[in-house]
Amino acid sequence: MGLTNEPEKIDALLKMINDSDYFSSKDNHLHIKNEVDYFLKSNEYLKEFIIKLSEKIEWDYMSYPVVINKINNFDNFTLARYQDGEWSCMLRIGPHYSRKYRNGPRPRLEPLSDELLKIIKQKPEYYISVNAGTFDERVGLVWPYLKDLKNLIVGEIFRSVSATKGLDDFINSIKNRSVILVGPDYLSKLKGFGREHVKTPIDGLFKKTVMNKIETNLESLLEKYKTDNPVVLYSCSFVSKIMCDKFYNKYSNTITQIDMGSTWDPYCDVISRPYHKKVMTRLKG
Repeated sequence: MGLTNEPEKIDALLKMINDSDYFSSKDNHLHIKNEVDYFLKSNEYLKEFIIKLSEKIEWDYMSYPVVINKINNFDNFTLARYQDGEWSCMLRIGPHYSRKYRNGPRPRLEPLSDELLKIIKQKPEYYISVNAGTFDERVGLVWPYLKDLKNLIVGEIFRSVSATKGLDDFINSIKNRSVILVGPDYLSKLKGFGREHVKTPIDGLFKKTVMNKIETNLESLLEKYKTDNPVVLYSCSFVSKIMCDKFYNKYSNTITQIDMGSTWDPYCDVISRPYHKKVMTRLKG
């Protein structure tokens, strides 16, 4: 069986299913059932294919030790994370998207989601990280957008290390670099390394005026430190991905950019993900 994830095929199936006259015919009903079975089996094979593919990615390609070595050696790179939440919004995957839309910043969530998808469609050359859970649950939907990416990473780089042994090696590596932190005010509690801090609001983060201000402040600091090979650490949701792309296109690999997501939260007494409890337990142990 070949692999398939054709949006047109899915749309055609939905139209057939929603057409009561068509669906009521016994022959047509059997046809729809066969098409659905084929689609489900196809995605099952696709999932197995992706898992096998991810297992072939060399550990030396991009991992926690490699990140540290790159930072120590001033080997600049950009890494953006596109995880479950991003894909749910980018592809309007329900019920996750509808919940986010209902509870989120409605006027801006849709255009920002479209902007992220546009970035992925342009096949950026920098590292794109997608967690294994995304492949497990949404493989048939996301794979067409990922299969041609030059630097795809399957899995989390910081999560397990943070929960088990801590990020001391990473913190020690960035001590020797000019660091720009982009994230909420509570990240000011972070210890162990000096940095400039572009503070981002929690409420209103997606407003265009707010994003423009973040971009302006960050660009000012990048110009200030551009001869120092600065390291930018992002913790600001969708804005992280957009800034990574904007400044990679401007500075390429003369700077390092890392989308840290919520990695720093438990180090600032904030629990925003289930695994953060393990980090907090380790920190207090």
